[in-house]
Amino acid sequence: MLRATIVQERVPLVWVLVGLLFQSTGVYMGFDNGLTFVYMIVGMFCFVFGLVLFALRLRERPRTPEKTRLSPNFISAGATPVFPAPENDNSQDTAQANPE
Repeated sequence: MLRATIVQERVPLVWVLVGLLFQSTGVYMGFDNGLTFVYMIVGMFCFVFGLVLFALRLRERPRTPEKTRLSPNFISAGATPVFPAPENDNSQDTAQANPE
């Protein structure tokens, strides 16, 4: 599932790069060629589409950073009703410190 997230995050960049590639190909072919304007229009469409996808992805991003959000499977290291914290039993610590 992580791969799908990585690909989804980079799709707008791919569209922008494809648009720039079409634009540069159109300029390289020269304006006297008949397909130049087709390359330029397709390149502009891809570039704008990538920017729109990027803007929509930013709009849908949650407001809190992922580092501070808790996972649904998060289990606290402290005491919970299901798993209470163990009581401190210092008798074992003193026995290990003073072997007699």
